[in-house]
Amino acid sequence: MSDMTLGAIIKRMNAKRDVSDQFLDPDGRQACPHGFRSTFRMWAAEESGFSRDVAEFALAHKLPDEVEAAYQRGTQFVKRAEMMQSWAGYLLNQKA
Repeated sequence: MSDMTLGAIIKRMNAKRDVSDQFLDPDGRQACPHGFRSTFRMWAAEESGFSRDVAEFALAHKLPDEVEAAYQRGTQFVKRAEMMQSWAGYLLNQKA
């Protein structure tokens, strides 16, 4: 998802709050689109068991090495779908 999409989600989450130019989570902490992506990336690295490459593909990050990027033309779609399913399960099991 793009930052614009995540920003729109945050705005909807806080539509009834009286805040000015900042979006807060239920504990009053400022939320930002990057936080969603960062949280996912930390989970992927520390708890998921999926490879770094699959996580980077899921975040639509470009490979820094142009030579490697020229050879890596796949999308790892099946692995990314498995990762997203696992991420969804993780989120559903978290306590608020």
